Amino acid sequence: MFYKSQYIIKIVFIIVLAFAISIVSSCTKDDDSNTEIEGTTITGEWKCNDNESENGLYDAQSFTIDIYKPNTDYTISNFGNLGINFKANASINGSSITVNEQTIDNITIHGSGTFSNNNSTVNFTYYVDDEKIASVWNKN
Repeated sequence: MFYKSQYIIKIVFIIVLAFAISIVSSCTKDDDSNTEIEGTTITGEWKCNDNESENGLYDAQSFTIDIYKPNTDYTISNFGNLGINFKANASINGSSITVNEQTIDNITIHGSGTFSNNNSTVNFTYYVDDEKIASVWNKN
């Protein structure tokens, strides 16, 4: 009888331990892909409305970009409507967004902008190979 109760206690202990381990291991780090600035999610799709470039090399155009946060910085895919695989790194500090100078597929880009309208709009000025383009982004 004594051995039987020890056996039952061991079984119960193993079941409780397995349950506790499964609960702890199922916890994951919070997904910060929907980063918010003052309550407005900035990751996701944005509609861009570019004006004609300063010297007329690029026509006015409308297109969609995707902003996501794979690490500490942000990534903008389809930056400047240069293709879905054209991905620019960006940083956000307060109400400012900055794309530091970088060369992707032999195209040099950089730019900066400011969030407004409860962070649902960005007035952005950027350069593609030194051609200045003014753009307005609206959160979809």
